Amino acid sequence: MNNWQRKVRYQPSTRELSQRNNYRKTLTDRYGTPDSNSVFWNSIDPTHFLTDVTTPIQLHTGGNDEEVPVTFSVNLKDRLEKAGKYAEYYNYPGGDHNISSPNFELAMQRSIDFFNKYLKGGEINEK
Repeated sequence: MNNWQRKVRYQPSTRELSQRNNYRKTLTDRYGTPDSNSVFWNSIDPTHFLTDVTTPIQLHTGGNDEEVPVTFSVNLKDRLEKAGKYAEYYNYPGGDHNISSPNFELAMQRSIDFFNKYLKGGEINEK
């Protein structure tokens, strides 16, 4: 969560910033920091439950995504594989968060192929 970097500086509104800070403070006041209370923080961290994943996962990222750092998806793929799960990862250099054209069509075709291969029949097909 601390390796978040935007290419374009985003300035949240005063209200949004206040709410965000209040939420974080409320959580840390109540549950402590991740270092002091790892049990709580692990219980709300979705990556702590990757062993529970039961279907293959496909990830797509735009190389210029300003919403979600590419490293988040790369790290998720690595963690899924370390947990013995199947994951596909595609990066579209120059693409943004919405993976716009010319990469959009390729991303959609890959998604359709993945759905048809792994999810459509309702079976779990792990590689």
